[in-house]
Amino acid sequence: MKTWDWAGTAYVVSLPDAKDPNELHKRDWKSFSGAFQQALDQAKPLSIKALQPDENGNTPVQENTPTFPSVISLETLLTKNLSPLDWTIPNFLPEGLFLLGGKPKQGKSWLALHMTLAIAGAVPFLEYYQTTQGACLYLALEDTEQRLQIRTKQLLTSMPISVNQAQVEFVTRWPVMDQGGFTHLEAYIKTHPSLRLIVVDTWAKFAPTTKEGSRTLYQSEYAALGKLKLLADTHHLSLLLIHHLRKSEGKDILDEITGSTGIAGAVDGMFILKRERTEHSAILFVTGRDIEEKTLPLTFAPTTALWSIDRTSLDKSTRDEPVSTASKIQDVAVLSQHKGQCSHHPQAKYVRFDPSRQAWCDRIECWDCYRLMKIGEVLGYPTLTGKDRKILIEQGINVWSRFVQVQSTVVVDSATRVALDLCRTKGIAEPDLTKETHRLVLVKPSTATQAPTTSSPSHIEEHRK
Repeated sequence: MKTWDWAGTAYVVSLPDAKDPNELHKRDWKSFSGAFQQALDQAKPLSIKALQPDENGNTPVQENTPTFPSVISLETLLTKNLSPLDWTIPNFLPEGLFLLGGKPKQGKSWLALHMTLAIAGAVPFLEYYQTTQGACLYLALEDTEQRLQIRTKQLLTSMPISVNQAQVEFVTRWPVMDQGGFTHLEAYIKTHPSLRLIVVDTWAKFAPTTKEGSRTLYQSEYAALGKLKLLADTHHLSLLLIHHLRKSEGKDILDEITGSTGIAGAVDGMFILKRERTEHSAILFVTGRDIEEKTLPLTFAPTTALWSIDRTSLDKSTRDEPVSTASKIQDVAVLSQHKGQCSHHPQAKYVRFDPSRQAWCDRIECWDCYRLMKIGEVLGYPTLTGKDRKILIEQGINVWSRFVQVQSTVVVDSATRVALDLCRTKGIAEPDLTKETHRLVLVKPSTATQAPTTSSPSHIEEHRK
């Protein structure tokens, strides 16, 4: 190539169990297109330097030797400074790959389009959850531009969005995943750095059309979704796939997803919409790796086509605190019957008390809450702001105490990282809690109905592990 003065780039294409494309085609001509396209997508640039002759004039053969997986120790994992999880919709939709499932014509597309416009316009979703504004791409693969226009206009009549400022793009035609669809999607993401959400409506219209070799349906679906998950994780965005449910009911709601269990296993989370025909009320089942499992009651307004949370029937045990109401927090003790009991595990016998006098047991998630309150103590419980400049916690010890009681472990961990960064910025040392990890207080059964204090030695005794 140097002799030819060729300015291009050469790539090495590795074919699965075949010496050339012809052999690959002969082995399984039906899956050839998908397998060869995947090999092209994974091609690596040829290293010219590696092929130069050595001192003896021997040219080394470039081998496709896999790199040994990177491993880290427990200590390194616990002390490594990792960026917090990005939330497209705080407490509802984090970064990653997600699936929105439901039976046909139940309002899935309306819900997804509502979510897209809410994120693009920075308005609440479901009239409840605050959103992180960003660009959105909606692949409406079952719609026409006429239907998209009608639906979007209907939604926007009740959504205070500036059309000129909302960054959202639509497409009604897109190649399937194994015929250039994935490559185009990756290229689009790279040219749109502010992208927060991609909706694929539907997964069946985008999924690979060929089964690779001897792979089972589970392996094929898991591998295809794994590529999309890696894409979403790499670029810190949310990728939502709309999918259908089976006709038959299942003992586990996840068993109703059409396809193999590889779908449920590969995605980071799922939203399952269930509604009776002609009814305007529905339930949205929410579950995921970084989301607390919950069932949300929803209501559909036919005139505006907006889904919203039915606050009258919302179970208090599953209710999330909207970000916008953080400043309205008044009573901290309402979430646990007594401050003498652990907020998350009331039956725990041994607890420790944070600066607000809230008790926490020794489980890891409760220790994280206790730790954040101690960090807040040295900081003076200021207002914490995330990297997107949105407020995580308002100022004040009571607000911080309420925060650690209602938020998920993922959100508490994110706030802890922000608080530690603030400590470093202000030159404040992180509180030393090494001794406190071995100091707990025994709350005897007789005091389960009253908050213990250190002035009641007959009811409390110090416990050392």
